[in-house]
Amino acid sequence: MNRSIEPVSWLISIGIHALIIGLLTQTIMHLPVDSILPTPPIDVTLYAPPQPKQTDTALVGRQGVRPAPEPKSLPGDRDQPETREKTLPVYPKSALNTNLEGTVTVRVTVSDNGRPVAVDIVSSSGHASLDKAFVRAIMDGYRFKPRRVMGKNVVGRIVLTHTFRLGESS
Repeated sequence: MNRSIEPVSWLISIGIHALIIGLLTQTIMHLPVDSILPTPPIDVTLYAPPQPKQTDTALVGRQGVRPAPEPKSLPGDRDQPETREKTLPVYPKSALNTNLEGTVTVRVTVSDNGRPVAVDIVSSSGHASLDKAFVRAIMDGYRFKPRRVMGKNVVGRIVLTHTFRLGESS
């Protein structure tokens, strides 16, 4: 191959390319811009903040809507203590020997840790030995889930009843 022809062919190639580019740029420069790159129309939507809902006029005061009321109770709250553990009272021997029966109703004051702190007799069985046996069973063998208000244990009261009957285990 002849090396003297190569530089000439390169020059001719560069010249032809420059001529084509020049013609194209002249043609493009005279065209309107819209015909070169047509732009699609742009759909413009202005942001509108959400409108406040219509409120009941009873809820609207001078300063606007009243805040939600504070809850009056929480899940797990208890109106009164609940029995968690209990031991049946021992039937007094003197009551067994004399065939005494009866029903005792008491009001138990339960501390915030679930222990009975006081027992008041609401309705006696009519026999002091039966009443004392039930009170002793409560103080020694009963445990409670304390009353809960707004998630906190507080002192509460519960009314309990026990019936002493001969021939029954309870």
